[in-house]
Amino acid sequence: MLKVLNQPYLSLDQHVDTKTFDVIVDDIILGIAKSSPSQGPTYPGPGYLDKSKKSIHEIYREIMNDSNHPYYEKLKGLKNWEPYNFVKYKWGGHSLGQCLILRESSTHSYLDKHDETKCVDHPIKSNFTVFLDWINLQNIFSSIGRIVIFLNEVGTSILEHRDYSDGKSRKDEFIWIAPLVNKNFFVRDDVEKHYIKSRFCYFDNANIHGGDQSNVAAFSIRIDGKFSKEFIIKAGLEGHFND
Repeated sequence: MLKVLNQPYLSLDQHVDTKTFDVIVDDIILGIAKSSPSQGPTYPGPGYLDKSKKSIHEIYREIMNDSNHPYYEKLKGLKNWEPYNFVKYKWGGHSLGQCLILRESSTHSYLDKHDETKCVDHPIKSNFTVFLDWINLQNIFSSIGRIVIFLNEVGTSILEHRDYSDGKSRKDEFIWIAPLVNKNFFVRDDVEKHYIKSRFCYFDNANIHGGDQSNVAAFSIRIDGKFSKEFIIKAGLEGHFND
């Protein structure tokens, strides 16, 4: 297992202002409610472990690369999340649940997700102004790239996956936020699931991670970017990134 400061994940709760965060949680949930028409299935990338079926995005790409496919014309006429949601209900491919993308790479390359200069805002970002203003006040990032909210409905689990299928660390800089701490999210090694109990944390996303079924609807937020020097020092991460 790729550890952070010899831990499965690094809690960051003590390095942010959780009292002012408590005040804005309802505003985040309101933003999710307003943005729900813009949600679609989360792409698990190539690092998911269960290969018994393909991901929603893989099925979609196969169809769109074959103009003779019987569903090619049907999907070609759809836009935004429509084709992926069609595939989800028609063939039930893998996903990590639903997501709201506030900001993403304009190149659609996962390797560019941290690069502010290569990322563009989506309209729904305006529904989360209060939250993003709070993030900026924490001085966690010197620049911000991708911002995604992951949504999981009652009874659903999160597909176990690695963000990098080769399992090699890129030491991506991001924070994972669970405002209500009600998602049974974990990172794991070969033996044990290490459940994340923090509201704010950092872990190595080359490790296997996922989530058990929950009896409530849950959400988490991931923000990619470049950590500020001040935050790296405050969190004790200088050695981690210099290794």
